[in-house]
Amino acid sequence: MAEVKSELILAHSRWSEELSERLKKLGRTVQVISSDERQKFLSSSEEFLKFVDTYKNHSILIDQVPYEWFEEKGWQWDVTAKNIQAFDLIRFDDKGPRVSFEFFQALHETLIQNSQGFDLKQPVCIIGHGEWVRGALGVVSRLGFRRFILVSSDSEKSKKDQAIVQKSFFGLDIKILPSEELTQVTENGPLVLNLSAGPSKVQMIQDMIYFNYMCPKGLVFDFFPQDDQNYFVEEALKADMLPLEVSEFLDNYSKIMTRV
Repeated sequence: MAEVKSELILAHSRWSEELSERLKKLGRTVQVISSDERQKFLSSSEEFLKFVDTYKNHSILIDQVPYEWFEEKGWQWDVTAKNIQAFDLIRFDDKGPRVSFEFFQALHETLIQNSQGFDLKQPVCIIGHGEWVRGALGVVSRLGFRRFILVSSDSEKSKKDQAIVQKSFFGLDIKILPSEELTQVTENGPLVLNLSAGPSKVQMIQDMIYFNYMCPKGLVFDFFPQDDQNYFVEEALKADMLPLEVSEFLDNYSKIMTRV
């Protein structure tokens, strides 16, 4: 008899609706959590534990939960989630909550599918800060890159990301730059991953669109194009870059979610 999977609870800050549509087409039963409920359970670790207990018979897709809340709680951590200090999937077994970071695998599959014979000696530019950036640093280092330009509107948060990743992924050279210094970069790279979101992203766009830090026909991946009405992608096309559609990443993410 085929295994009957529990309902997947979608409580992601960015992609719940997009993933819901894809997963339903793939035959997965899902429930999307409202933004109000998400705001409530992220107000404190106590509220989050109540939320988790409510859905303990399900799998939960989530993001941006402070690692410090659960570092000492004895949850079962996937190795990648532990190294990145972030998780996006909670499952339950006889030993309690088990967490993993499936964003990592979805991004890895997407970049492998679009590999262009990258020169691994060149630097990769990653824009933003936080758990998605740490995941991206880990993924791209797994592909063989060792040099990174990390661009952020918050240098202190970027330093934290740098320290976490370098502790688990050895031999990485990560340079932190404010966006306004991107125009001074003289060495070109084959890949840029833009994981910035919200007002800070819109402010940085003007410094990023010269693409002087990119090789000709470089691969440009903007995870949140709706934040700037596709302006970054449009400028990438004008500069003869090769934009990677976020839909491809979400397709891979959805396929992974059908297996949990």
